[in-house]
Amino acid sequence: MDEKIVEKRIALIKKIKEERIKKGISTYQMADMIDMHEPNYVRAESGRQSVGIDMLLKISNALGLEIEIIDVSLK
Repeated sequence: MDEKIVEKRIALIKKIKEERIKKGISTYQMADMIDMHEPNYVRAESGRQSVGIDMLLKISNALGLEIEIIDVSLK
């Protein structure tokens, strides 16, 4: 896998976990909020399991976050 993609994936996972903890949401509560089994959520949050776009949107919505596409070619 491309090294830049891996770095961005790790950063995204870290941000999701930080936001969940900051908001005082347990992994069990988060999994319930997004209709996912807790062991699967824990694997996803640890980076051992990938999630699809729909699940990523559910996670961001549950945390009150917005996913935005930024054109990095303009930087």
